[in-house]
Amino acid sequence: MFDILITNARIADGTGNPWFPGEIGITGDRIDAVGKLDGRAEARQVIDARGHMVAPGFIDIHSHSEFLLPVKGHADVLAPFVKQGITTIVTGNCGYAPAPVNPTTLDQMKSYTTFLKGEELPWQWRSFGEFLEYLEKAGVSMNVVPMVAHGPVRIHEVGFEGRELTAEEFKRMKDLIRRSVEEGAFGFSTGLLYAPGIFAPPEEIVELASALPKDAIYTSHIRGSSETLIPATREVIRVGEENGIACQHSHIEAFGRPNWPRLDQVIELHEQARARGVDTGFDVIPYIAANTTLLAIYPPWALAGGVDALLQRLRDPQTRKKVGRSIEEDVPGWPCWTPGGWPHNLVEATGWKNVWVMWVES
Repeated sequence: MFDILITNARIADGTGNPWFPGEIGITGDRIDAVGKLDGRAEARQVIDARGHMVAPGFIDIHSHSEFLLPVKGHADVLAPFVKQGITTIVTGNCGYAPAPVNPTTLDQMKSYTTFLKGEELPWQWRSFGEFLEYLEKAGVSMNVVPMVAHGPVRIHEVGFEGRELTAEEFKRMKDLIRRSVEEGAFGFSTGLLYAPGIFAPPEEIVELASALPKDAIYTSHIRGSSETLIPATREVIRVGEENGIACQHSHIEAFGRPNWPRLDQVIELHEQARARGVDTGFDVIPYIAANTTLLAIYPPWALAGGVDALLQRLRDPQTRKKVGRSIEEDVPGWPCWTPGGWPHNLVEATGWKNVWVMWVES
């Protein structure tokens, strides 16, 4: 006897096959039977799903909810996910994550993640494993697939210094990534449009990703979605290809009408890579807008040193004018991680008329 029997269902089983009519038998927390049970099954509770589709829970492969999960009441905030059928979220995307934490750079971590937090986090962890243990003890309302992110790993070692890494810093960062995977991370993400990822040359990312096991995944908010879109796409593919791991081009996009036709070439690059045997893919935002941090409109040189350093520059009238000129006049080019480079000028690509401020802390 089942605990629950769902009858008269239109079943979409997640394999890609067409839906089919049938029943689903559940015992405890396990699905024991799926198909035409021909009325032979008995259950303590019967749910008539006539007129409804029944499917496995959906997976949101690009979430930033890791900054909500440690907070009490996060289930209420994430309830709309569940109501849409989402039961699993992949977190740690775009180079953002709440761990690992170095106490000496914690203030920089806090300022760099402010726009993703609903309220201040407890920050009662240091390692990636300790963060997951905190979630486990506090309880989470959904299944979570966490990734270790380049941002906190680089901040852990060098803060927001806009420079290349030393050999010793490389070693420590690779150890952090390796240990984070051993403690529960499923992969490694980068946000190369954002500081501190904006300061990292491609060779840094390739080398750091070499710390991943072959069954892990590398995902990237690539360096640029305008003038640098094509070389930035080649870069995410390169990281996967040289390390023999799966790679994911996060929210494939082209900013600015003149750059829209570039998407055809981007898709072609991924198709060519798959033909070579590279396990590469991409996902798409299902709406025609983007949501990001206001920090993304500033040139990289203005972000060196972190948010406090940026604010200090903006307080100086002459430096503020220089920042304004960069935003209005600088055109991205490749290479873009060198001094004076810029991978993606959002304002130049879209125009101020398309930049909206969603909210401001008060």
